[in-house]
Amino acid sequence: MSQKGSKYTTTKFCIQLTKANFLMRYNWAKAFNIIWHGAKMVALAVPFVHCQTDEKWFYAKVIRTHVKHVPFFKCIPTPIPVKNKQHLGKVMCICVAAFIPNDNDFNNGGTAVKIFLGRAGGMVKAKNDTFKRVYFNDTENPKKKKYHYPKIPENRLLEKGREYFHNWEITGSK
Repeated sequence: MSQKGSKYTTTKFCIQLTKANFLMRYNWAKAFNIIWHGAKMVALAVPFVHCQTDEKWFYAKVIRTHVKHVPFFKCIPTPIPVKNKQHLGKVMCICVAAFIPNDNDFNNGGTAVKIFLGRAGGMVKAKNDTFKRVYFNDTENPKKKKYHYPKIPENRLLEKGREYFHNWEITGSK
């Protein structure tokens, strides 16, 4: 930026780890280390494949990477401190991956293979018919929009008894 004292910076989420979260991550790291060294001990006798299953969250909030920082206009970017990211819009996917080490030794590298990556959810039967919302053209009061749900086949969203995909995400906002 051309003004003195102005610059570009980034906004960041500041995750505040609790002691319980820290211990949970620490215990996971210790358990993985046991698997890592245990695989080397049986490397000659047993072929080893490390398989990992995890949920992955994709966030709807976009973090800008170039935010104007102009202090003399009081335009100062602030971090977004959140206790957790559960209040942000997000989608949950299930991810399964495998790692196949070269010569059964993790230190020699290996091949990572994606086994599955799909959205968390499933097929459920619709309990009722549902229809799209249709707005009336109100020329007298355009700000107050009136609508109805006409029960015609072209307007049908879900049909009773037919299966459709339903999200199974569990977030703090729901």
